[in-house]
This record gives sequence, C-alpha cells and structure tokens, in this order.
Amino acid sequence: THPPLVERIRRIEPGWDGRFPTLEETSAKDAAARRNAAQMPSAEARLERAAAVLTPAAALAAIDAIGQADPAHLAQAQRTLEDMDPALRDAAHDTYVARAVIYALLLSDSDPVQQRQLQALSQQAHPDVQAMLGRLREQVLALPESARLPLLESALPALRQLSAAQYDTFKGCLRSVIQADGQVSLREWAFYRIVVHTLESRSSQRTSGDLAANRRDVAILMGAVARAGEGDGTDTKAAFAAGAVALGMTDLVPPITGAGSPHLLDEAVSRLAGLETPDKKPLLRALAQVVTQTGEASPMQAELLRAVALALDCPLPPLV
Repeated sequence: THPPLVERIRRIEPGWDGRFPTLEETSAKDAAARRNAAQMPSAEARLERAAAVLTPAAALAAIDAIGQADPAHLAQAQRTLEDMDPALRDAAHDTYVARAVIYALLLSDSDPVQQRQLQALSQQAHPDVQAMLGRLREQVLALPESARLPLLESALPALRQLSAAQYDTFKGCLRSVIQADGQVSLREWAFYRIVVHTLESRSSQRTSGDLAANRRDVAILMGAVARAGEGDGTDTKAAFAAGAVALGMTDLVPPITGAGSPHLLDEAVSRLAGLETPDKKPLLRALAQVVTQTGEASPMQAELLRAVALALDCPLPPLV
C-alpha cells in the first residue's frame, strides 16, 4: 500500500544517488556530525535565537492568548515552519516517514542509551522506517529545543493516516524507545501523551470540582515540571513554591511517594485536563511561574511548558 522505499527516499532527498551507505560510512558520518553539532545551520540558529529565553511576561501573555487567533502568534508559527529544514518538513508530512521523525525526536543524545533505543526499534519497526530513521536522526538530533515540539506537531496529521495495525506497531515502538533507559523524562512523557491523545482522538472526561478540589493532582504535575528544570540550575523547591504562591495554595507541598511515576503523572494530567478552561488557565500561569522562577526559562523549559499545556488540552500559541 506504500510506494517503494527508493521512491520515498527520493521524495525527501531528490539528489540521492540510489545507494545505501555502509555501516562504516554511517559511523564516520555520525562522528563527523557530532563534532560539528555546535555549528547549527542558519535556519536553526534563527529558531534558537527566537526562543533563547522565556520571560514570565512572555509566558503569561501566551497563556492569556489561549483560544485567540493573535496575528503575532500566527506569524511566529508560520516562521517556525518556514525556518525548518525543507527535508524534515517534507518528512513530517509523509505518512510513512513521519514515524521515523517521531522516533528521532525521542532518541537520546547519550550514545549507550541511543544504541539500546535503536536495538529495540530493530526488533519492532518496519525495516523501511528504520532506514529512514538512519537518514534523519542526526539532522533531528541537531535541532534546537525550540524546533522539536513544532516538528512533532507538524507530523500528527500524517500519522492520522496510519492503518490500525501500523498504529499499534508505531505505539509499541514509541514505548520501547522511551523505556530503553529504564526511566521516563517529562518531555518523553509529554510527547508520548500528545501523540497518543491526538491520534486516538480521546476527549477528556469532565472532572468534578475546581483546582482546590484536585490539589493532589496539581502538586504531582507542578512537582514534575519543577524537577524538569534541575539540570538548568533551577532550585526545585523554590520553583515549586513560586507556583504554589501563584495559585494561592501556599500550603501545597510536592508529593513524597511516587513523585517520579509516569503513571501517576498521566492519571493526574488526565483529571486536570477535564477541568474547565477557566480553571486550567490559573494552573498554566502557576506552571509558568515554576519554569521562570529564576527570571527566565531556557528553550527546553519553554517547550516543556507548551508540551504540558497541549497535554492538558489547552494548547499555547508560540511563546514570543
């Protein structure tokens, strides 16, 4: 039901010479790409500069604009897509190749972990998809943080065209890639939830009560977002406290048991996603205070905020 692999590759790389590289050639190319990773193409540099930091004011402005077609946000979204490498943009729009794009977005930059991920895919993913992943992975790994979520979102319409059997395999592969290192990061969880929630067209069940009535779920989510900034020098306790103050829940404390459990986080977000939008906006404002507690958020933290908002069925416009 799909065009031959050679034809699909030529859609993305018209100048391809028709030969597949050997393992030695691929290894040499990967090594060279890692050495040059610091030198981003100009389009990627523009994307990185566009979201170098996120200030509290910019985050709150984006939250206030939820559900509004603001011209500035629409223009920024268009620029993000235009600045994306055409080959990646085309790959994301191809139903067959889009799976490889998502796998690449979830690959670790740690070589040992990445090898375990690729080994897991070799046992489950279609060989043609694996071949496309081999051609795209270094390009995707070199993307700035600010371009990752837009690339994932741009692939979702194409992935909707997968057959039921293809989707089951794809979903299983996603789980294997994420679980290859024995732990699940907040971004991995958010990306997986976005993909599955979107492709399975799940509608959130209405949650009774308001934020105060669901404070345990609030604490679970806010604690996870606070811990996600640890690598950027964020004071986790201070970040959580800033979010609690923003909600007027000064006595709120992070959960002690199961704090890092993806299962608990998924359940918490499922319930919070069922709240009315007027309840979710204050929650998002509090999360914005968590990620900008030091005065600004990194591109990774900014995209995590967008990913979590999307998981809450409350998508943010581009953070400009």
